[in-house]
Amino acid sequence: DQARAQHGRNAGRPQVGVEKSVFVHHRFCRSIGRVGRQRHHGRAQFIAAALAAGQDARALSPETSHGGGRLTALMIASKGGHAGAALALVAADPGLAPLADAHGVTACHLACLFGRAEVLGLLLDASPALAEARTADDGKAPLHCACQAADPGGTACAALLLSRGASADARDASGGTPLMAASAAGRLA
Repeated sequence: DQARAQHGRNAGRPQVGVEKSVFVHHRFCRSIGRVGRQRHHGRAQFIAAALAAGQDARALSPETSHGGGRLTALMIASKGGHAGAALALVAADPGLAPLADAHGVTACHLACLFGRAEVLGLLLDASPALAEARTADDGKAPLHCACQAADPGGTACAALLLSRGASADARDASGGTPLMAASAAGRLA
């Protein structure tokens, strides 16, 4: 193991103490992102094992959002549509769902932006107020993100948000509504 730490992918990564937690969390988050190469559901099992071993589910990943804010494992699972992983994380710490990055982006915003309706449902079950969460930079609600999603799952996310009480008339910082976001993204037929 020490040889791996000195050579290859692990070169330069800390291996002890608090720094080891950061390294484990990095592996934890990277495992969530490998959906295309793995067809089994080991991801949720890995997360459950990492949490049982004392991994901090609230630790930030080196991965960043498009705005540069650092992401939690739940945000990465939400972005990737990994419902099993998201469920394991929220079950371990229900307070994870409303956490936001430095720009106010929550796991809910990411699930909507990437059209991940199954994950969105889990997040809204854990924290119903997320339906109206706003980003700090531009005041976007999750419904704005769902309406501008390039993925067809955005329509399912929008319907789910509306069924859970999200306002169709929500205005972002520039006065834009979700309908305007959909129009700007070419999502209106």
